[in-house]
Amino acid sequence: MSFTLFIKPNKRDYCMNRTINDQELLIMTPSTLWRLLLQEGVFLDVTTGTSLRSLLTGQLGLAPDYVERHVDAVFLDGHPIDDIDRTSVPDGGRIAIAGALPGAAGIAMRRNSPVAALRGGITGTNDTDKPAEERGRIQMRIFGLVLHTVAHKLLQRGVIVEAARIASFLREDEKATVLSHGHTEDRDAVLTRLVTQGTEAIECRVMIADGNGTLNPADS
Repeated sequence: MSFTLFIKPNKRDYCMNRTINDQELLIMTPSTLWRLLLQEGVFLDVTTGTSLRSLLTGQLGLAPDYVERHVDAVFLDGHPIDDIDRTSVPDGGRIAIAGALPGAAGIAMRRNSPVAALRGGITGTNDTDKPAEERGRIQMRIFGLVLHTVAHKLLQRGVIVEAARIASFLREDEKATVLSHGHTEDRDAVLTRLVTQGTEAIECRVMIADGNGTLNPADS
């Protein structure tokens, strides 16, 4: 059995070890297109060495009850994780979370699934020794209904993305306003700069407004 959407390693690792460009972008937009950044994978600077649960609730701000009831699947470096309290976040870790997954394969991948034996030998193991806590960088991917619920929160928090990917999304979002260091920037000039920067790591915050122009509050 395979569930390639999650188990296949993500090859987008341009930003994992790159120093962040001092350019910081704030994008204000009515478009929800930007949520797909989280599905493709973004990078976050976090405290590593903490538990996966602590990452989700303490650092990323998801409500503990929401994690228990709706984050059905958690993957670390392609391995499904059952115990998010006894599994630590490593520097450079690739983490994916999702809600209920479809089909028999999806059911097997859920946390503490009654048919977890169907996974074979891919289940992640618990830590025997707790690593030291320190600043590090991880990759985060989010899928399904969880993506729609928590995207606003994480995008407002700020994510690290290669410049060319930001340019690709910005090109598709004609209603977006771009600010840098508090000043509104010319859209075409920003696009040109981002394309030139290519795989440079850029810190980007996205504020998604509703149809009335009101910024959506961070979801929990």
